Amino acid sequence: MSQRAINADFQNLFHLKFDKEMLEVGLFQLFFYLGRNLVVLSLAYHMFINLNYELWQVAAYFLIGQIFWVLPVPVVGPIIKLIGVKHAIASRAFALFVYWLLVPLVLTTDFSQTMLWLIPLFVIRGLFGATSNMAYDVFLSHHLNKQSRGKSLAYLQIAIMVGTILAPILGGIITDQFGFIYTTYIGLGFFLLAGGVLLLTPDEKFNFPYTPQKFILDLRKETPKALLQAEFGRVFFDGVMFVAWPLFLIIVLTNMTSIGLVAGLSSGVAMAVAFWIGRKMDTGTKGPESTLRHGAYRSVVLNFIRGVWWEPFTIGIIDSLNKVNDQTMKVPYDMQFYKWIHSGNTLERAHIRLFLAQTVYFFTFGIVTLLLFLIDSQSLVFIFVFVLASMSLWWTQKISEIGRTVLEVELETEAVIVEKNI
Repeated sequence: MSQRAINADFQNLFHLKFDKEMLEVGLFQLFFYLGRNLVVLSLAYHMFINLNYELWQVAAYFLIGQIFWVLPVPVVGPIIKLIGVKHAIASRAFALFVYWLLVPLVLTTDFSQTMLWLIPLFVIRGLFGATSNMAYDVFLSHHLNKQSRGKSLAYLQIAIMVGTILAPILGGIITDQFGFIYTTYIGLGFFLLAGGVLLLTPDEKFNFPYTPQKFILDLRKETPKALLQAEFGRVFFDGVMFVAWPLFLIIVLTNMTSIGLVAGLSSGVAMAVAFWIGRKMDTGTKGPESTLRHGAYRSVVLNFIRGVWWEPFTIGIIDSLNKVNDQTMKVPYDMQFYKWIHSGNTLERAHIRLFLAQTVYFFTFGIVTLLLFLIDSQSLVFIFVFVLASMSLWWTQKISEIGRTVLEVELETEAVIVEKNI
């Protein structure tokens, strides 16, 4: 495979047809999230019900694991350079295959001992997970055209959400009927399918225009303040939903089947909304800033109700509405973000986003763990973190400042070209 330097004409990096490339990545997302959502919720349930972990200990599992997502971030560039963009995306699936193959063997009722034994697995998962996330951002930034950027992102979001719908339901039934270990066996198959989709496709290798040392030095000066604020708002909310929501379902609902049904069915309507929002963003009928702002307002109300009304049917309705609302924010947010990293210094900008996201996840998991450890009232903790996370979404509007900056540069460039032609 050829190696070529990254320059301003980064478009030349990819030669395969747009539709085929996006289909491959869409299939990867579908199989990957079927596997991940199958096992993650079941693991939290297994730790709390079968291993008798405290809620704060289950949250601490996510916190400790997140350390090993942050630490390898500076060195993921050389890995992508070595194996290629799509193969780097696929590496996460194979890493999780190893991780979930071995996790059932090291889980014990002794929390401290289990966390110690999990460290080598955390290292594998974090290294290739971070590599895959960055490679995914690089791939998308150069495979989304201006005319169908929103619709393409929506299709990928739908692929993710199909996994979000089906996997918890399937995982809940299997865990209740056969046990946690059999749930992981099914998940392993999906991880192999996800990785295989991209492993068997052509890929290109290329040189990074910076070193890990330069990346660390560039972090502060190359990170726009607006991006820092927007990513904090986006990731803090995602982090709370990733950790606190499964724990909330575990203590409110009676069995894993019920938990899986609520988590899965509540995603159904949101899948259609993702496509609708994508089309709306492409036609320009509503600006991303307005969409993000109104979505944040609705989220505060929905998540306050989520925290105080502990009735299973109502929980399902509220979670459905919240996931629908979530799609009104994710698609316009990603449109603005990928516009920014596509406009220049793509690799380093994708790298910066990865570092910001993983650091905020670590901070978020730490907050949830600390609150569950210090405060006896679980209901108070959940109300607080749900509402706080929703309020943080107001900062996602800052991503529009990034998008406006790119638009101004594009307009200035077009003006210069017109002047030269005259």
